[in-house]
Amino acid sequence: LRARRQGRKPFPLEPVGQRRQSWAIGSLRARSVSQRLSVNANPIACNLRESRQMITKGEFIAEFGSPKDNNNVNSTDADNYRGRVPDELIEYWIKHGTGYYADRNYWTCLPQVFDEYFRVLLAKSNIIRADEFAAIGYSCMGSVDLWHRSGRHFTYDLATASLIDWTSMNRTAAIPYDIEDLANMADVTIEQATNAFLEGRKSPESVWNILYSMASDNFYQNIFDEEYSLLIPQLESKYGKLRSGEIFLRNREIFLNTPNAYVKITIDKATKQVPEEIIYTKYIETQAGQSVIAERIHTN
Repeated sequence: LRARRQGRKPFPLEPVGQRRQSWAIGSLRARSVSQRLSVNANPIACNLRESRQMITKGEFIAEFGSPKDNNNVNSTDADNYRGRVPDELIEYWIKHGTGYYADRNYWTCLPQVFDEYFRVLLAKSNIIRADEFAAIGYSCMGSVDLWHRSGRHFTYDLATASLIDWTSMNRTAAIPYDIEDLANMADVTIEQATNAFLEGRKSPESVWNILYSMASDNFYQNIFDEEYSLLIPQLESKYGKLRSGEIFLRNREIFLNTPNAYVKITIDKATKQVPEEIIYTKYIETQAGQSVIAERIHTN
């Protein structure tokens, strides 16, 4: 939108991390300000409050229902993951199974789909351990959502071999540049809004917020090729709709973001391609605001 207002052509495809960062910032603002401020009957303020609550399991299911093309999960298999993921997610697997949302653009899964891959990937890491992570879903373009035992949210991108700690971003986020606007919408002082934002950074992660954002059709309507044409319909036209266990994987050696830069591949084959190193990114708070630290983790 900013590009359009300035008369510029929007960038064709943001990296997965940047797209998630934009989404996460919006979510963070919601949790930090709207939930913690006492708003009056002003319709704008009330709308801000109502539309930005933490999502519950019931709200997620009410909005999206059971996954389509679902695979049943028995209680014995699901119980194997207790302690690795929230109990509510295990209950969801048992009742609703795993499958796709957003017209096959996002697939929920059991951790076992990626467990072996991350064991190999992080075998030599002194920073993080594979058994601390559990995959809970993946996008059509190979972005894997990971739940950490400590209640943190990470993503791993199969195309770019990048592991991002999104919880660290939330916990260290700088005060929004438009905090005054947010305060005005909620009819509070800037100081109150700022304090609410800083308090909100401590909010726990929720698997339902993660799944809610990724199961939304809107998330996938902002992925474009070099000519600012929607990319996913082109990939589906070229390769066909994705089935369970398949993704569109980008070739990192092809610079231009066109359908020819992607292949349709199974998760099994994609995870056989172990990169020589991965980039682990986390966020820290500094006097200047927020900084990014990127570390290389060698896999062999």
